[in-house]
Amino acid sequence: MSSPFPPPAIAALLLLSAAACAPPPGEPSGDPTPDEEPGVPLRFQSIDSGDHAVCGILEDGTGRCWGGWQPSPDADPAPIEGYPVAPAGDDLREIAVGRWDVCALRGDGTLACEGIGDWLHPPPEGEFVALDVHGQTACAVGVDGGLRCWGEWVGEAFRPPKGHHWARVAVGGQARWDEPTGCAMDRSGGLHGWGREVGYQLDVPPSGAFIDYDLDWSHGCALRGDGEITCWGSDEFEQLDAPAGPWIQAEAGGTVSCGLRPDGRIECWGAGGWEPLCEEALDVPDGVFRSISAGSCFGCGVALDGEVRCWGRADRGELTPPTED
Repeated sequence: MSSPFPPPAIAALLLLSAAACAPPPGEPSGDPTPDEEPGVPLRFQSIDSGDHAVCGILEDGTGRCWGGWQPSPDADPAPIEGYPVAPAGDDLREIAVGRWDVCALRGDGTLACEGIGDWLHPPPEGEFVALDVHGQTACAVGVDGGLRCWGEWVGEAFRPPKGHHWARVAVGGQARWDEPTGCAMDRSGGLHGWGREVGYQLDVPPSGAFIDYDLDWSHGCALRGDGEITCWGSDEFEQLDAPAGPWIQAEAGGTVSCGLRPDGRIECWGAGGWEPLCEEALDVPDGVFRSISAGSCFGCGVALDGEVRCWGRADRGELTPPTED
C-alpha cells in the first residue's frame, strides 16, 4: 500500500530538487537490446505492489498491471491468463494487489475486483474511501468510517475492532498460511491491529499518532508526524531498524523496509540476518520520486513525471513496467 501523492509542501520540495537529481535513463528494469527500440513510458498517478505483481493508476484514471508470471524450472517465466488484471474504469482512485486478484476503488466510491482467485469477487456493495488487499483477504473503509473485510480467513479470528471511525486500513501477515493480520488507522492517527497472526506480534502496532503506514508478511512500518519511521514485527532480516528521519513515506516489503526522503530519494534497509535474502532490493535507483511501493524482493517508485522505475530481484516480470505501443 502506498500513498499516491506527498503533502503539498513536500511536493514543492521535490519539484525544486528535480533538476539536481534527475534520474539517469535506462535503469533499473533492464536496457533494451541494440535491435530493440525502447517504448514510451506510461505515466502513473500511483502504484501498489503485491508479492510478485504491480498495478498502477494511469494519469487518465485507468489501471495497468504487470508481473505475476508463473516461474518454471524448465523454461522462461510465462504470463498467467487473467492475472494480474486491473478492474475496468477510467476513474480509479486506489488500487490494491492480492495474491490472485486486484481490487480497485472507483471515483463513485464503489469497489471492483478482477482475478482468478475464488475469494475477493464480488466485493461488498456500498461507498468506500480506502482499500487494501493482501493474499486473499481484503478490507475497505466506508464513508461512514466503518470497516468491511472479505475474502479467505475472514471470520471470528479476523474481525476488526469496533468503536472507532477509521481513515485507512492495511492487510498483511502470512495470509497464504491461514494467518492474515489487519491494521487500521483511526481518524486521530492511532493504529489498531487484529487477526490470526502468531509469533511476530504484527497485530500489536506501536502507540502514538501516525500519518502513513504499511504491512507485509511479518512486519510493518509507520511514519510519525515528526518524520521518523517506527517498524514492528519480525526482525529476521534486520528490517526494523529504520535510519533517522526525516521521511515522507514508509513501506514494508517481504524482507526489507523502504522510505522516501523529503527530497524524493529512496532508501531501503533489511535483507540481512542469518540468511540474507533479496539483497538486490537494497540497490535503489537514483532520482526524485513522489511515492514508492515494496513487494517481496523488489520495489517500484513513481518519479515526478509519472514514470515508474523498479529495482530488486524478480523472475516474474515485476521489474518491467508497461510502455506505450
